[in-house]
Order: sequence, then C-alpha cells, then structure tokens
Amino acid sequence: MSLSVVQGIGKAAGAGNCAFTLGSAPTAGNGLLAFVKYNGGYAISPPSGSKWIWLANTNQNGQGLAVYWHIVISGDGTDWTFPVTGDYTSGELYEVTGANNQSPLAGVARASSGSGAASIVSPSAAPAVSNSLAFASETDDGGTSISSVTSGWTLLADTGSYHGGGTAYMNMLTSSAASCTFTMGGTSGSYDAVTILIAPAAETATLYVAQDGYFPAGAGNIVLAMSDAPSDGSIMLATAAWNGSETITPPDGWTQVYSINNEFNDAMGAWWRAVQSGDGSSYTFTLSGDYGSGQIFEIAGADTTSPVNGQSAVIDNSDASSRTTPALTPTVIGCLPFGAEDADGTADAISTVTAAWMLMEAHGNYHGSSAAWGPLTTDTSTPVDCTFTYTATAGAGGAATILIAPAGGAAHTATAAVPDSDEAREFKRWLLWDL
Repeated sequence: MSLSVVQGIGKAAGAGNCAFTLGSAPTAGNGLLAFVKYNGGYAISPPSGSKWIWLANTNQNGQGLAVYWHIVISGDGTDWTFPVTGDYTSGELYEVTGANNQSPLAGVARASSGSGAASIVSPSAAPAVSNSLAFASETDDGGTSISSVTSGWTLLADTGSYHGGGTAYMNMLTSSAASCTFTMGGTSGSYDAVTILIAPAAETATLYVAQDGYFPAGAGNIVLAMSDAPSDGSIMLATAAWNGSETITPPDGWTQVYSINNEFNDAMGAWWRAVQSGDGSSYTFTLSGDYGSGQIFEIAGADTTSPVNGQSAVIDNSDASSRTTPALTPTVIGCLPFGAEDADGTADAISTVTAAWMLMEAHGNYHGSSAAWGPLTTDTSTPVDCTFTYTATAGAGGAATILIAPAGGAAHTATAAVPDSDEAREFKRWLLWDL
C-alpha cells in the first residue's frame, strides 16, 4: 500500500489537555502522527497506556510544538488525549498508511521561529529516502487564521486563541527538500514551525525504539516515565545529566553503561535493564540534591544479555554552539546507535541533530540534556556519531555515543578449536592415504 494519509483531525486551541477524536478507529499496522501545540512553559505527554515515540520538539518564543508517532495495534480506538500541565493547547492528528513504522523519520528540520509575521515558513528538510510524506506544522501565539499554504500541500487548519496553528502535508516523489509557507490571514504573534518527513515502508526492523519518555531539568530526583509498561523481551535504556557535585543512584536492577563528570560540576550517565515480568513504566534515579534531567527508552529486538556493543563519553569544559558525540565503530551489523548530551546553562535548546536521527529532549534550567537515536548500522567499518546543534551558545557539558546490539548479534570471543581425538587423527590419516 502506498504511503498516504488515511484520515486526520484537528483540535482547536483551548484550555486543558490536547484531545483528539478520529472519525473511525485506526487500522492495525498503520501509524498515528500527532502535532501538539502548547505553551512552552508547560509540559506535554503522550496518551497513557499506549506506546509513543517522540520525533521532534521545538520550544521557542514561549511556543511549544511536540511531534509524536504511534504504531497502531488491534483494539486502538478513536480517542487520544495528550495531557498538558496547564494553559492552552491545539494540534492535529493523522493516520498514516504505508510508513516505515519502526523507523519512520526520513528527515526533520526544527525550528523556524519569529514574531509578528504575515507568513510563516517551515524550515527546509531534505529526505534521507525518496517517496517520503512531508508534513509542515506551525503554532503561533494569538491563533491567527491561515489563508493559504504552498501549492501542492494539503492543509488541515486548526486556529484559535493562544497556541493555535495548522499542519499541511504533501507526497514527495523526489529527493528534493521540503518546506511550506503558511500565509496568514493577519499578522501572527510569536511562532514556531517544524518540517517532518515520514519514510515509506521498508523491510521491517527487528531492533527499534518502541516508546520513550523524559524528565525535564529540575530540582530533586530524576523520574523517568514512559506512557505504557514495557514488554517482556525488550530492554530499557536510561540517559541522564546532573550536577557532578551530587551523587546519583539508579533503581535496583539497572546496569551502568558509563558515568562521567568534571570540575565544572557537569555529569552524565547511562544505564540499561532487561525487562522483567511486572516491570512498570516509571523509574526514579535518586539524586542527593540539585538539578538533573534525563530520557528513557524501551528498545525491542536487542540482545538482552549483553546489549551494549560499545560506548564512549566525554566532558567539554568550554562553551559550545554544538557538540558531537565520540565516534564508535560497531563490531556487528545492525546496531542501534544513541547519542546523548548535557549542557550547563539556560540557552541550550537543540535546533538540529544529525539528519534522520530522532531527538528526545529534556531541557530546562541547568543540566538540561538530550538524547537521539539514528538508523541501524549497515557495516562494521563506518564510525557512528551524532551532532547536537544548539539554538545559542551553551555552557560546559558532555556528549556520549552508545551502540545497542541486536538479538543474536553481539560480539563473542571465538571458541577455541577442540583438539582432535586419537580416533579422529587415525581417520584423517586413513582418508589422506585413500586419496
């Protein structure tokens, strides 16, 4: 089946949670793509009891725009609510068929931002694969109406007072970059815009992120929560950043991947855990004090005994406009690469990451952090890394790369040859003589 939009629904801006009701129940195996607009000073979450992954987020000028993806399963209904901690929300929800569900992101550009424009242009995104489906979305403070969009794009408009906006989409038949201009019915307020490219179906991945969650930087313990309990046979990966003068204690049963800090009080760490029957969706990493943040991922199809194929982490003591994670070369084909970063300061939101990588942010004042994951590795000779580019110069911090091995693919020490028995040696002499 070709890549296309099956149905879509908009939610007009209003106070409270962002709630959608589709016209009909989505089909199992399709994907749901949600654009949720909200006041950037508040927090947004995916619907509880279902598995969503975060494709992108922009939080500029007081405007928040979060993009989520969900693989539809049997029994999914028409109603989907994204909780928000306060203020006004709006958004759009699409059912997409023919997508690469396990690795849906073919490209992303985030974010175009400004204030008081007669038109809002989404940033240009180049697809990693052809025949992608392009989406452009904007949110503006004031709910200015949209009079038109770029020719060839289909608009699902959703306007209203405060944090209104609209989303448009188009089929991309070439590898050309995509961008959309939203012509406003009047001068907008402050705004954000993002472009998302959805990849067409490919061979189903066996190693992928099933869901994720985050904890924005704040005082006290780091509570990492997903919207649904993880499945048996998966692993969980947690990444965190905190004040290095404090101590962090993971929950029972978590194995450390790395832990680093420096004299500037920046610290980063990562841990993994094989899912056990009865495991819940929320995990508390205990801090002795001060600020911390982090991300959590459920990963399906990983080696549950020895999932870490490699890791490397460094601290950068200087201010930076971007950070690149240390490069690692996988020892097996088909690893899932992760990048993580920490930045000490307030002006450290991420503007871009490496093309076709999916970003999970947890930014906030002091020790805000991000993590991203990229396409599966295809050989054992190409190093893997990820570049996080900041919207402004960020303070001292760190960066890390982690490679997660697929089930059955982790590197093992070669087994020594078993010495021949007397009978085997006698048989070989007979065989050679007979020849």
